[in-house]
Amino acid sequence: MTVTGCLKSGVADNTFVLMASQAGGSGETATFQLTGPDRLNLREYVGQRVEVSGTLRAETEVTSSGGAVEQKPAKGTTGTPVIETKSDVDIKQLTVSSVKPTGSRCDE
Repeated sequence: MTVTGCLKSGVADNTFVLMASQAGGSGETATFQLTGPDRLNLREYVGQRVEVSGTLRAETEVTSSGGAVEQKPAKGTTGTPVIETKSDVDIKQLTVSSVKPTGSRCDE
């Protein structure tokens, strides 16, 4: 498969993540964890939009829910507001065979 997106450094040393726009113009992004041979030197492309080609190895969906947090009611109101947080992350693992810069920097 071939995907175009913004290449970023991962949390751990020598790990890389590609943030790619989903097809169809939905505005959502897909997250790819990239692996590949050292000769590709992905580090030199961090912060750039790149086109990567490779083999999709795995797809993982992670859901995280924060506990409900009760807030004090605003002055002059009744009831107790509750704030809940939820994060869904869909991570695809891609073994990269080639990388090509598109010539533009990533929007931060």
